[in-house]
Amino acid sequence: MSVQDALIASLEAQRREIDQRLAGLPEAVLDQKGALGEASIKNILAQLTAWELVVVQALLEGLETGVRSPVLEEIEGDWAAWNAAQSAESEYLAPEDQIVEWDWARTVLVQYLRDLDEATLTRAHPWDGWDGTVAEYVTDAILQREREQFNAIQAALARTGA
Repeated sequence: MSVQDALIASLEAQRREIDQRLAGLPEAVLDQKGALGEASIKNILAQLTAWELVVVQALLEGLETGVRSPVLEEIEGDWAAWNAAQSAESEYLAPEDQIVEWDWARTVLVQYLRDLDEATLTRAHPWDGWDGTVAEYVTDAILQREREQFNAIQAALARTGA
């Protein structure tokens, strides 16, 4: 299996796992504040949606210039504020609509990854500040962050009995 196929399969498998857990949850549960800090599950999905799009932007910029995208430093300077802003920007969406946007962002990411060749995905140190490969960056930036957030969602659902 190619690096590209393995990476996309991992992204799709983790998303299926999350989708299965969220499927059938009442809208009120998805919209209830306090799942992670003050955020609702819908808010967490909004944050993950925005983050996937930032990662695509960072990949585009980093691979083209060899320089780490400045937007990453802005976000990492204050994750809490960035997450709160993403939640606020998507607050008007119903949970079902937020899930649609989250799925759309994943489609954008996967399509971008499908357009990269194996040499690009396996290139080490593609930009300053990242010594791993491009595929390892996606694993770290998307899969690990999504897993952390999903674990937090699972814990919140367990606390509420949902």
